[in-house]
Amino acid sequence: MDNERVCANVSGGERILLVSVLLCTYDQKDYVVEAVESVLSQSYPCIELIVIDNGSTDGSAELLQPYHERGQLRLLAHATNAPLTQRLNEGVRECHGDYVSILYGDDYYLPEKIARQVHEFSSLPSDFGVVYSPGYRLSQQTGQRTRSPSLRASGFVLDEMLENFGRAWISPISPLIRRACFADHPFDESVRLIADSVLFFLALSYRFHYLDVPLVVMRDHGSNVGWAYKRNFEEGLIVFDHLQRHPRFPARLRGRLVAIRATWARDLAWKISRFGSDGREARRYLLRAVRWQPQQAVHPRTWAGLLLSLLPRVVRQRVNGAISRLRGQHVDLAYRDDYD
Repeated sequence: MDNERVCANVSGGERILLVSVLLCTYDQKDYVVEAVESVLSQSYPCIELIVIDNGSTDGSAELLQPYHERGQLRLLAHATNAPLTQRLNEGVRECHGDYVSILYGDDYYLPEKIARQVHEFSSLPSDFGVVYSPGYRLSQQTGQRTRSPSLRASGFVLDEMLENFGRAWISPISPLIRRACFADHPFDESVRLIADSVLFFLALSYRFHYLDVPLVVMRDHGSNVGWAYKRNFEEGLIVFDHLQRHPRFPARLRGRLVAIRATWARDLAWKISRFGSDGREARRYLLRAVRWQPQQAVHPRTWAGLLLSLLPRVVRQRVNGAISRLRGQHVDLAYRDDYD
């Protein structure tokens, strides 16, 4: 497909850059139509929408089929569920746009998302690979929409990404990315779920630009993949290992990354102690955290996780319930143990 031909009639023959939106969904029937409509209603006039249905069994594909038949999107419907990272790599290969934007079936864009970010790219040098913005979190339970903590850095931002890790981040549906960047840094298919980890690797080679306007909305509900703490933490450790081994990773940042990996392992142990069934597994991660960074041995959460992991599971469940009530958490904690 020729980008100029696709957009030739948009503005009197003037070439408008094509943007490819990859919308990946799996059993999100209740939300996916809103996600699709948020792309179709963008103010930017030249968008290619590719929807990847990753083996849904809830009727999502049937809802999407009419859009496909009307030519409003391209539907890639799969019979089986595969790693999200694999599906996104497949989707990138299907894209024809100069830029790629990622969306998930339970989230949505605000109307100016693509237009504002393409405009920012128009004045940036070619070594800028990513334009990103903050976003909102929408509680499906309460209807409350709050602005998420966001990284606010521009340029080569890997230092800031690591320094602010756990406090401020880049929303996974916020970035607009030059498609050419994925030739150097495709999604890591050795991890299944945390596709936004590709941003760490893009930051090794490309400059990022921050646009301080909230342009996306991520929805919180009981079945979010984000509640799959155990798998997300385990995959995070894999990502950090790959990042540290990457030939472009700066040696001066290795100490900081080791500290992040140790903290990540400690926090995974804490989550397993609270929500999981295997106290021995929690202790293994605590030992790993201390081995990577001996200072973890004196952290209060290390000792709290260790003591909690030694209690019978029924007692841990009661303690966990008390902690959740004190924190005002009302999410069904069964979702937090793992995700299939």
